[in-house]
Amino acid sequence: MNPTRSMVIAASAAIVGLLPLLLVGALAVQLTGELGFGTAALGAVVAVFRSTSAATAPFLGRAADRLGSSTSLRVAGMATAVTCIGVATTASSWGTLVPWMILGGAAIGLAQPAANRLIVTGVPARRRGMAFGVKQTSAPGASTLAGLSVPVIALTVGWRYAYVLAAVLAVVMVLSVRRSADGPDPGSRLTSRPPPIQDRMSLAFFGLAFGLANAANSVMLAFYVDAAVDAGTSASLAGTLLALASVAAIAVRLTTGIASDRMHSGHLHLCAYLMLAGAVGLGLLSTQQPGLMGVGLIVGLSGAWGVHAVFWFVLMNAYSTTPGTATGLVATVGHTGGTIGPLLFGIVAQEVTYRAAWGMGSVFSVAAATMMVVLARRLARRRPDKGQHLDTKE
Repeated sequence: MNPTRSMVIAASAAIVGLLPLLLVGALAVQLTGELGFGTAALGAVVAVFRSTSAATAPFLGRAADRLGSSTSLRVAGMATAVTCIGVATTASSWGTLVPWMILGGAAIGLAQPAANRLIVTGVPARRRGMAFGVKQTSAPGASTLAGLSVPVIALTVGWRYAYVLAAVLAVVMVLSVRRSADGPDPGSRLTSRPPPIQDRMSLAFFGLAFGLANAANSVMLAFYVDAAVDAGTSASLAGTLLALASVAAIAVRLTTGIASDRMHSGHLHLCAYLMLAGAVGLGLLSTQQPGLMGVGLIVGLSGAWGVHAVFWFVLMNAYSTTPGTATGLVATVGHTGGTIGPLLFGIVAQEVTYRAAWGMGSVFSVAAATMMVVLARRLARRRPDKGQHLDTKE
């Protein structure tokens, strides 16, 4: 398959898979007002989506290696479309929203490893950093769409229509896969089995680092709009700032992804610096001053969310023979961090203050930076395994 098409399809699949979750955060004011639940319950909705992804990722990641990327992306895209239509047409309370978040969480649990596999099998190694830079623009790209949905859709025709549009985008993605990615994939037969995972200990370190990073960035995505409105920012401006911060994160992911192809070492240290920038941004959010919160969101998401392109570049090069399986196992810990982070944040924000909750998020970001450095040192002390490329020279 054409490498450019592989990049575009992988990014599109990840964007639509994340929309059900990110729309919850962007539309928090309208959604919680109509469905009648508070900040802690909002955190629980995010936690349900991410915990489902965490629980299903190991199995669905291995399924992506066995089914192949094309089939897996089609199945994931249709599941996302059903999720969005279900929310738009049936959600009337917290209890009726949660089942759709479970389905959406499972859909992204399959979409992410399938998209990573598509890049590893469809893009030359010399362009893989750029490919992951493009693919990893999916999350901030989805956040941009979610943020813009507040002034453009939610405040005009109603928040449910934002989910209808998301379902349409999911169907378009599925049709694109059928037209552009219908070639045979290695591992596309159900009877084929991917090789066993090598160096599980390093993989566990990757997972822990990713989990801490997700705990930091997920609280900004889920709670910024609600916190900004509480601090005095209008809902329309808060949604616009979320979109601008997401654009900044896109720029960081693209830039660092392209740079990864040119770097001979230091990838994980770059990840650590980005996570420290995330900690600074979260600190600014804790001021509860509207202007500083806007700056903090842009800095925080650029760092803690911008880190993903370099991170996945290193991980996929290290486990290029089993990309789907490695993605699933690391994503399990990552989604667990993304589950615990918003859940604890919602409780602290409701029972203590938003200021304390943002401070907790900053601690997550510093811990993630520390783990990136620990992982870099671990890889520097070992030789690459046969068939594995590890970022060993830090």
